[in-house]
Amino acid sequence: MRFTKALAAAVLVSGCASGSSISTRSPEPTGPPTREVYTGDGAHVMLAPTIASVETEFGAPAQDVWEAAKAAYEELGIEVTYSQPGSHVGNRQFRVRRRLADTRLSRYLRCGVDIAGRPMADSYTVTLNVVSEVVRTTDLQSRMLTTLSATALKPGGTSTDPVVCVSKGLLEEQIADLVAAGVH
Repeated sequence: MRFTKALAAAVLVSGCASGSSISTRSPEPTGPPTREVYTGDGAHVMLAPTIASVETEFGAPAQDVWEAAKAAYEELGIEVTYSQPGSHVGNRQFRVRRRLADTRLSRYLRCGVDIAGRPMADSYTVTLNVVSEVVRTTDLQSRMLTTLSATALKPGGTSTDPVVCVSKGLLEEQIADLVAAGVH
Protein backbone atom coordinates (compact mmCIF):
# COMPACT_ATOMS: atom_id res chain seq x y z
CA MET A 1 0.00 0.00 0.00
CA ARG A 2 2.80 2.46 0.88
CA PHE A 3 4.64 1.67 -2.35
CA THR A 4 1.52 2.45 -4.40
CA LYS A 5 1.03 5.84 -2.72
CA ALA A 6 4.70 6.71 -3.21
CA LEU A 7 4.52 5.64 -6.85
CA ALA A 8 1.34 7.67 -7.41
CA ALA A 9 2.99 10.74 -5.85
CA ALA A 10 6.07 10.30 -8.05
CA VAL A 11 3.91 10.01 -11.18
CA LEU A 12 1.92 13.11 -10.17
CA VAL A 13 5.11 15.14 -9.61
CA SER A 14 6.68 14.02 -12.88
CA GLY A 15 3.45 14.75 -14.75
CA CYS A 16 3.40 18.31 -13.42
CA ALA A 17 7.04 18.86 -14.30
CA SER A 18 6.58 17.77 -17.91
CA GLY A 19 4.08 20.56 -18.57
CA SER A 20 6.45 23.37 -17.61
CA SER A 21 8.18 25.57 -20.16
CA ILE A 22 11.94 25.60 -20.63
CA SER A 23 13.72 28.84 -19.79
CA THR A 24 16.61 30.03 -21.91
CA ARG A 25 18.33 31.49 -18.87
CA SER A 26 20.05 29.37 -16.27
CA PRO A 27 21.51 31.66 -13.59
CA GLU A 28 21.88 28.97 -10.96
CA PRO A 29 25.24 27.22 -11.02
CA THR A 30 25.19 23.46 -10.90
CA GLY A 31 27.44 21.20 -8.93
CA PRO A 32 28.05 20.32 -5.31
CA PRO A 33 25.91 21.97 -2.62
CA THR A 34 26.90 25.17 -0.86
CA ARG A 35 28.90 24.82 2.37
CA GLU A 36 29.46 27.43 5.08
CA VAL A 37 32.84 27.82 6.75
CA TYR A 38 34.31 30.26 9.26
CA THR A 39 37.89 31.40 8.86
CA GLY A 40 40.35 31.91 11.71
CA ASP A 41 39.70 35.67 11.77
CA GLY A 42 35.94 35.17 12.16
CA ALA A 43 34.92 35.78 8.56
CA HIS A 44 31.98 33.78 7.25
CA VAL A 45 32.54 32.28 3.80
CA MET A 46 30.17 30.31 1.60
CA LEU A 47 31.76 27.59 -0.52
CA ALA A 48 29.68 26.76 -3.55
CA PRO A 49 29.93 26.01 -7.24
CA THR A 50 32.16 28.71 -8.67
CA ILE A 51 30.90 29.20 -12.21
CA ALA A 52 27.46 30.49 -13.12
CA SER A 53 26.11 30.93 -16.61
CA VAL A 54 23.15 32.51 -18.33
CA GLU A 55 22.14 31.50 -21.83
CA THR A 56 19.94 33.80 -23.90
CA GLU A 57 18.57 33.49 -27.42
CA PHE A 58 18.33 36.47 -29.75
CA GLY A 59 16.50 37.06 -33.02
CA ALA A 60 19.57 38.76 -34.45
CA PRO A 61 22.69 37.73 -36.37
CA ALA A 62 25.67 36.61 -34.26
CA GLN A 63 27.85 39.55 -35.35
CA ASP A 64 25.19 42.04 -34.17
CA VAL A 65 24.87 40.22 -30.83
CA TRP A 66 28.66 40.18 -30.41
CA GLU A 67 28.89 43.93 -31.08
CA ALA A 68 26.05 44.61 -28.63
CA ALA A 69 27.77 42.40 -26.03
CA LYS A 70 31.00 44.35 -26.41
CA ALA A 71 29.05 47.60 -25.91
CA ALA A 72 27.29 46.10 -22.86
CA TYR A 73 30.61 45.27 -21.20
CA GLU A 74 31.86 48.79 -21.84
CA GLU A 75 28.63 50.30 -20.47
CA LEU A 76 29.06 48.28 -17.28
CA GLY A 77 32.64 49.49 -16.91
CA ILE A 78 34.19 46.10 -17.66
CA GLU A 79 37.24 46.60 -19.86
CA VAL A 80 37.16 44.14 -22.76
CA THR A 81 40.54 42.39 -22.80
CA TYR A 82 39.43 39.08 -24.28
CA SER A 83 37.91 39.30 -27.73
CA GLN A 84 37.42 36.98 -30.65
CA PRO A 85 35.36 39.00 -33.13
CA GLY A 86 31.97 37.47 -33.73
CA SER A 87 32.26 34.80 -31.04
CA HIS A 88 33.76 35.77 -27.63
CA VAL A 89 33.98 38.95 -25.60
CA GLY A 90 34.87 39.61 -21.98
CA ASN A 91 37.61 39.93 -19.40
CA ARG A 92 39.25 37.01 -17.60
CA GLN A 93 41.08 39.05 -14.94
CA PHE A 94 39.00 42.16 -14.26
CA ARG A 95 39.87 43.59 -10.85
CA VAL A 96 37.34 45.81 -9.17
CA ARG A 97 36.65 47.05 -5.66
CA ARG A 98 33.32 47.92 -4.05
CA ARG A 99 31.28 48.83 -7.16
CA LEU A 100 30.78 47.87 -10.76
CA ALA A 101 29.55 51.03 -12.50
CA ASP A 102 27.06 52.35 -9.91
CA THR A 103 26.18 48.98 -8.38
CA ARG A 104 27.61 47.45 -5.21
CA LEU A 105 29.38 44.17 -5.96
CA SER A 106 27.34 42.37 -3.29
CA ARG A 107 24.30 42.76 -5.56
CA TYR A 108 26.02 40.46 -8.07
CA LEU A 109 28.19 38.22 -5.87
CA ARG A 110 28.19 36.32 -2.61
CA CYS A 111 31.71 36.25 -1.19
CA GLY A 112 30.74 35.76 2.45
CA VAL A 113 30.72 38.34 5.22
CA ASP A 114 33.49 39.73 7.38
CA ILE A 115 33.61 39.56 11.17
CA ALA A 116 31.37 42.65 11.40
CA GLY A 117 28.76 41.04 9.13
CA ARG A 118 29.49 43.20 6.07
CA PRO A 119 29.56 41.59 2.60
CA MET A 120 33.16 40.94 1.61
CA ALA A 121 32.24 41.65 -2.02
CA ASP A 122 31.85 45.32 -1.03
CA SER A 123 35.21 45.71 0.69
CA TYR A 124 37.56 43.12 -0.81
CA THR A 125 39.32 43.39 -4.18
CA VAL A 126 37.32 41.17 -6.50
CA THR A 127 38.70 39.52 -9.63
CA LEU A 128 36.01 38.71 -12.18
CA ASN A 129 36.30 36.21 -14.99
CA VAL A 130 33.31 37.13 -17.14
CA VAL A 131 33.04 36.04 -20.77
CA SER A 132 30.18 35.90 -23.26
CA GLU A 133 30.22 33.41 -26.10
CA VAL A 134 28.01 34.15 -29.09
CA VAL A 135 26.93 31.24 -31.29
CA ARG A 136 25.16 31.53 -34.64
CA THR A 137 22.09 29.29 -34.77
CA THR A 138 20.72 30.56 -38.12
CA ASP A 139 21.46 33.57 -40.31
CA LEU A 140 19.07 35.69 -38.23
CA GLN A 141 19.23 33.89 -34.88
CA SER A 142 21.95 33.44 -32.29
CA ARG A 143 22.44 32.57 -28.68
CA MET A 144 24.81 33.97 -26.08
CA LEU A 145 26.19 32.13 -23.08
CA THR A 146 27.70 34.39 -20.41
CA THR A 147 29.76 32.73 -17.69
CA LEU A 148 31.07 34.30 -14.52
CA SER A 149 33.44 33.22 -11.81
CA ALA A 150 35.02 35.45 -9.19
CA THR A 151 37.38 35.54 -6.24
CA ALA A 152 37.96 38.17 -3.58
CA LEU A 153 41.10 39.12 -1.70
CA LYS A 154 41.29 41.28 1.40
CA PRO A 155 43.14 44.48 0.47
CA GLY A 156 46.33 44.93 2.47
CA GLY A 157 45.73 41.59 4.16
CA THR A 158 48.41 39.04 4.88
CA SER A 159 46.57 36.10 3.34
CA THR A 160 47.28 35.27 -0.27
CA ASP A 161 44.37 32.81 -0.44
CA PRO A 162 41.45 34.36 -2.29
CA VAL A 163 37.86 33.79 -1.19
CA VAL A 164 35.73 32.11 -3.83
CA CYS A 165 32.67 34.16 -4.71
CA VAL A 166 29.36 32.83 -6.02
CA SER A 167 27.43 34.66 -8.70
CA LYS A 168 23.79 35.51 -8.08
CA GLY A 169 23.23 35.44 -11.87
CA LEU A 170 22.27 39.12 -11.95
CA LEU A 171 25.34 40.46 -13.76
CA GLU A 172 24.99 37.81 -16.46
CA GLU A 173 21.31 38.73 -16.85
CA GLN A 174 22.13 42.44 -16.96
CA ILE A 175 24.61 41.81 -19.77
CA ALA A 176 21.92 39.84 -21.66
CA ASP A 177 19.38 42.63 -21.12
CA LEU A 178 21.80 45.26 -22.43
CA VAL A 179 22.55 43.08 -25.46
CA ALA A 180 18.82 42.63 -26.13
CA ALA A 181 18.33 46.40 -25.98
CA GLY A 182 21.30 46.88 -28.32
CA VAL A 183 20.11 44.51 -31.05
CA HIS A 184 16.41 45.48 -31.13
